[in-house]
Amino acid sequence: MITRIITLLALCYSVSSHKILVFSPTASKSHMISQGRIADELANAGHEVVNFEPDFLDITDKFVPCKKCRRWPVTGLNNERYKSIQNEMSANVFQESSLWSKIFNQERDPHEDEYTNLCEEIITNKELIEKLKAEKFDAYFGEQINLCGMGLSHILGIKHRFWVASCTMSVSMRHSLGIPTPSSFLPFMSPLDGTPASFWQRAKNFIITTAHIRDEYRDVDWTDQMFRRHFGQDFPSVEYLAKTSDIIFVSTDELLELQSPTLANVVHIGGLGMSNKEVPLDAEFEKIMNSGKEVVLFSLGTIANTTNLPPVIMENFLNITQKFKDYQFIVKVDKYDKRSFELGEGLENVLVTDWVPQPALLPHPKLKTFITHAGYNSLMEAAHAGVPVILIPFMYDQPRNGRFVAKKGWGILRDRFQLINDPDAIEGAIREMLENPSYKQKASRLRKLMRTKPQNASERLIKITNWVLENDGVEELQYEGKHLDLFTFYNLDILIVATLIPILIFIILRISDITVVVKSGTKNKKE
Repeated sequence: MITRIITLLALCYSVSSHKILVFSPTASKSHMISQGRIADELANAGHEVVNFEPDFLDITDKFVPCKKCRRWPVTGLNNERYKSIQNEMSANVFQESSLWSKIFNQERDPHEDEYTNLCEEIITNKELIEKLKAEKFDAYFGEQINLCGMGLSHILGIKHRFWVASCTMSVSMRHSLGIPTPSSFLPFMSPLDGTPASFWQRAKNFIITTAHIRDEYRDVDWTDQMFRRHFGQDFPSVEYLAKTSDIIFVSTDELLELQSPTLANVVHIGGLGMSNKEVPLDAEFEKIMNSGKEVVLFSLGTIANTTNLPPVIMENFLNITQKFKDYQFIVKVDKYDKRSFELGEGLENVLVTDWVPQPALLPHPKLKTFITHAGYNSLMEAAHAGVPVILIPFMYDQPRNGRFVAKKGWGILRDRFQLINDPDAIEGAIREMLENPSYKQKASRLRKLMRTKPQNASERLIKITNWVLENDGVEELQYEGKHLDLFTFYNLDILIVATLIPILIFIILRISDITVVVKSGTKNKKE
């Protein structure tokens, strides 16, 4: 800890301070946490950091994402529609769309549309924009989930942009950056069993990947149209602003990722804010963890809250806990989920609660496994603690995260529908995890690898940010491939011409042969 403080102090005094804008709308708590960690690390390094927080969910007064930054909440937005869409997500996670509906989808994402509408409300607030301009920011940090902030950074005249992936880079983000993402072996959008995977699995992954990229560009185009309505048709595409960022910071750990092609200016900073030092437990959880029983933790995150999920899910899971009475279960639910609290009453080996000190619980030696929705913050904390996981992903990046972890061998993947119609599969995963030591062994190895890295996430973030700003950017790292269209990138035009030439030659020769035969036949008749 002392070494870390000395390093940070040395960095503060060795470089000049810069003013940095971190764009952090209250789209979800997990994203605010991720951006808040970046803001705090940069502030600790001596920079003046403003955490800009358009309040999409009316929670800026209830949640503190960063402690060292200067917070700038923007309240009073017309956000009722956005909040409604966010609340509906939990109820909609069991509505599965078919492959055909994904292929022929012609609609924009309503969540992205409403995000863009709120963005429009911000960028057309002239008084707010003038105040932001007066700050004279040197750098901008913004996430990939919507590129509103990229357009805002251009309006404010911020020269240096840092694009942040709050989770594993999506295929659309990788496509924008020109990074090859072979759907033949990278299960970004659909499961791939084995190497090589079957024809149909590869075909499905390729089709869904292509459809996803198309849908993302449709949403980006809508954002571009919004900016150009207000700032003219020559306003640059927000996608162009994003892909020409100086550095792409990825809030994941490369050890958790499936290895894939990357770029020199893509830097992983997963693990910010995590300490190797033990976090003390409060009295209630200290008593549970020291009760003598080994412990299983269950939490499905905040977006898929248990109040809006089908009631049978928690009923089935709490029934499963009674088949493992030698283990203590800590079950986190939404605070308004009265039914789950009632179901948990009288179960001696179950604590149903609306809050858990997750960073303190996970490293405890009595914790045997963590049943999670595969959100990236939870996975990072579990990996850092060396805890194997049972993954039940619901939405967004979670299914992809789950596939990656299962492939790495420190977790067991289950389908969310099994919570409803196949609870035996969930029970089997718990039993397998508790009886098979290989998952714990791989999780422990991952923990050691993460904690003994030659450079931690904080050092990467600070040193590279300082390096970029002190040198007025690093255009030398810009990848030319991202500016090429699909045909040029893969030389498809050359392949097409190369294929057509022998075909044309064959056709010409065949025509010549036919002509010769016809002429010969005519000559013979005359003779």
